[in-house]
Amino acid sequence: MDLYSNKAANALSNSEQNEYWRKHTDDLKASLIIKNKASASSLLDIGCAWGQILERLEGHFENLAGVDESESRLGSIRKRLSNVDIYNCNSSSLDIPSNRFDIVLMSHILHEIKLFSSNKAFENSMNEVRRVLSSNGRFFIIDHVDPGEGECTIAMDNNVLDKFHYFVDKFIYRKIIFSQSDNQITLSIRDCHDFVTKIWSLGTGAEKLEMDETHTVIKSDEVKNDLFPFGFKIEKNETFNSIRNLMDLYNISLMKGEYWNRQVLMIFSTGKE
Repeated sequence: MDLYSNKAANALSNSEQNEYWRKHTDDLKASLIIKNKASASSLLDIGCAWGQILERLEGHFENLAGVDESESRLGSIRKRLSNVDIYNCNSSSLDIPSNRFDIVLMSHILHEIKLFSSNKAFENSMNEVRRVLSSNGRFFIIDHVDPGEGECTIAMDNNVLDKFHYFVDKFIYRKIIFSQSDNQITLSIRDCHDFVTKIWSLGTGAEKLEMDETHTVIKSDEVKNDLFPFGFKIEKNETFNSIRNLMDLYNISLMKGEYWNRQVLMIFSTGKE
């Protein structure tokens, strides 16, 4: 199932290639992967997009490969990263030999599989990840993380306030409940999380896709339980990248509540014999 039309893929690629906050986030992701790679010499990036993470990992792994369903995004990798193997396929059916990679990475892909795929497709994807991992290979998941319960109050200028009301009208996944006093909005931190992390998409070709999904799917305990039947055991679970970075970018002030980290790194071992 290819979620990204050419229009959405191009909008996302444009944001990833040109917006500083994206580049900062990709630097953080790559540094965490390198920090935790141990003796791994090969890595497969499922949902590799135009290769922004793979590019940062060059020189740190002997063998790098990427999987994506968007042929238009893979074309950029073929032009830039000649030493990276590319596969145009779906995570539930990988056209890759078994026991091939020391690390399999899913960066901001698992939440989409959980939201838009069937239970069978999820099962097939996890079985495929395990199949292509080498003996004692590890599964790295980087994704948006559910910020949990609670509420916050944010303040913003009129331009961003207009974007907030536009977001409320367009967001399909759930109804946004809020109260307003002048330029201050009080809402749940989950709704705030989705708004702040989706501002970039408003008015772009990726808007519809982003308005159909939430960034609050990944709950670490649930993921740990979901992956256990496939033989994955949790090794590391840490959040990173404060939501404050994006709030500052858009001149959003947190008036009530505490900042939270908006992403998580989870590392699972297989213990294959």
